[in-house]
Amino acid sequence: MSPSLSNAPVVVLQDEPLAEESLLLRLTVVLLRRRRLISRAAFAVGAIAAAATLLQSRSYTSTSTFMPQGGNSRSSLAGLAAQFGVAVPAGGEVAQTPGFYADLLRSHGVLQQVAQSAYEVPQGAKGVRRTLADVLELRGDSLTRLERAVDLLRASLRTSISASGVVRLDVRARQPALAQQLNARLLDALTQFNLERRQSQAAAERRFAERRLAEIGDSLHVAENALASFHLQNRGLSGSPLLRLQEDRLQRNVSMQQSIYTTVAQSYEQSKMEEVRDTPVLTIIEPAAMPVRPDSRGTVLRTLLGLILGAVAGAALALWLESLNQLSTREAHVYDELVDLRGALFRDLRRPWRLLGRSTPTSAAP
Repeated sequence: MSPSLSNAPVVVLQDEPLAEESLLLRLTVVLLRRRRLISRAAFAVGAIAAAATLLQSRSYTSTSTFMPQGGNSRSSLAGLAAQFGVAVPAGGEVAQTPGFYADLLRSHGVLQQVAQSAYEVPQGAKGVRRTLADVLELRGDSLTRLERAVDLLRASLRTSISASGVVRLDVRARQPALAQQLNARLLDALTQFNLERRQSQAAAERRFAERRLAEIGDSLHVAENALASFHLQNRGLSGSPLLRLQEDRLQRNVSMQQSIYTTVAQSYEQSKMEEVRDTPVLTIIEPAAMPVRPDSRGTVLRTLLGLILGAVAGAALALWLESLNQLSTREAHVYDELVDLRGALFRDLRRPWRLLGRSTPTSAAP
């Protein structure tokens, strides 16, 4: 006979969404119960963030923009080699890109030159010219102070390149005059670097063209003397095709040497002009200006972030305190059970034969 359906055990399945809703409900209750703690933590952290922001020293940013000039990237010697079918890569194409100048501004050589310059900053009723390490009041020996000044200068500048190739330079400092002077010195350092690089390259090309001009001149003299000697020895050429062919060969050699000599002479003169040329290769669109307003310290944003972080910290503290309260409640039940078990143990020690009998629940002991 099959068992009755009414006596079958009833299994209750707990729905997982209901469990999640119950957990969410308990968390909401805990947060609302500890709302004062969360509010105090949020306002405390927000006030600390606002006070720390307001206590920071103000900074000023000087902005300038420039564009590299797209000059002739092929040197005179490259043009000379191209006439004879030799392909020489243009070495100046990389140097003319805006990204090159943006990276050059952060190079150690340029920053060290700028850091060693003297700056006129207001002190009292008059301006005093001091180095960057003196203005920043850095301590240590001269080399350490210089390296720290270079690191701080690198951290204070920011570069950006627009789609049209214009480079923007921003320099931040605690004083507006110092920010403007640092920006202007960086532009001067770029111009000086390009000028020295171009002049040194032109000087090397001039020395090479000068040596090559002397060698080609000797070859030209040899070719001309050979042609003149041929004419002196052979005055009548009309009746000999072989002599006429030899004359054409000597004449072509002289013409070729003359062409090379003329080209090298032009390159030599161009290199001499480039060596003494001092025109800048940077087009300054917006010079370094004196900043009028200080930079924004982001007080409102930092305060809001402090409030959010404080609220999160307060919520975490509230959940932690609630867990401690629940743990203390469970520990109280465990302590009461421990007291009961200790009493039962003492009774069993007085009557040890009771340990041989049937075990009974400890909580039911009298």
